[in-house]
Amino acid sequence: MAYSRGAGSQLQIGKESTWGTAVTPTRLLNFLSEDLKLNINRIEEESLLVQKTARSMDVMGYTVDGSVSVILKPENMKEILFLTMGVEANPALKAATTGVYEHAFTLADHNATLPSFTAIIDRKAATPAYTGLKVASLSIEAKAQDYLRSTISVKGKAESAGSLAVGLTSPSLKSFRFVNGTMTIDAVEFAEVTSVDLSIDNALDDGEQTLGSGYYTSEMEHNERVVTINFEAFYNTASNTVREDKYKIDGASAAVVLTFETPDEIEAGEKYTLEITLPKVVITEANPGVSGKDKLKITFAGQALQGASEPITIVYYDDENTKAFA
Repeated sequence: MAYSRGAGSQLQIGKESTWGTAVTPTRLLNFLSEDLKLNINRIEEESLLVQKTARSMDVMGYTVDGSVSVILKPENMKEILFLTMGVEANPALKAATTGVYEHAFTLADHNATLPSFTAIIDRKAATPAYTGLKVASLSIEAKAQDYLRSTISVKGKAESAGSLAVGLTSPSLKSFRFVNGTMTIDAVEFAEVTSVDLSIDNALDDGEQTLGSGYYTSEMEHNERVVTINFEAFYNTASNTVREDKYKIDGASAAVVLTFETPDEIEAGEKYTLEITLPKVVITEANPGVSGKDKLKITFAGQALQGASEPITIVYYDDENTKAFA
């Protein structure tokens, strides 16, 4: 019997119109791994009539969860950001360009509903479809000499038999990378950063099983989000100033902006670009240390708070005058 291998596998996604109702995928993700799974809650029937083993176990409910790991490419950015954050503004032509479009993403309000999607995975021996998926959290990791990597954690409704859509285009543009990335703190470039991790936790609940939902739960809803940023830098005068002014002083906060790009150009001088703006970050950790003869480093951790503007806005520039899943 031949062994199944991951090489050549596909993970396709499509936005659902109705939560939990499978749709035909419209996007092919540039994924590295996945561990989506069906959880079956089986309960033993209790009895005082003693047997050698349990008398029976019955299925009481189904749920789905797991995660997908990807390298971030331009062709997948809008979909990932929209599913995570929930709000995408209408595309706008970037000033002084002829075909570069700005896509701005912000967090959906607390009383809004996050979009759901169907994922179909080619696992060679089977092709399951996972429905009712919502993004529980998104992490974006950038470190020296590497691409931008992301882990998308999800919760969902059900697993069923699926089939791959035919003719979806494989992402082919160059991936986002650490090289040529920038970071500013209060509009001042903070250059000697060696790694950055950004996390958006949607605080997604598990839904509720009701008399009307049968074996499944109701639709999952998000709660108050937690947006965090962690970064490592060389310990020098600049990083110590951030520690003194933004960590040690009560009530202090910092405006943090991250920018990453790909080598591919949309038009002359305009690359596919990802710009992450956190206007009000409270620094919760700032820890330097001496661990040996090597260069000294400091690790920072911060949390984005609600201020006069959005706690986080992610703007993505590409060549498409359409929204995600259009």
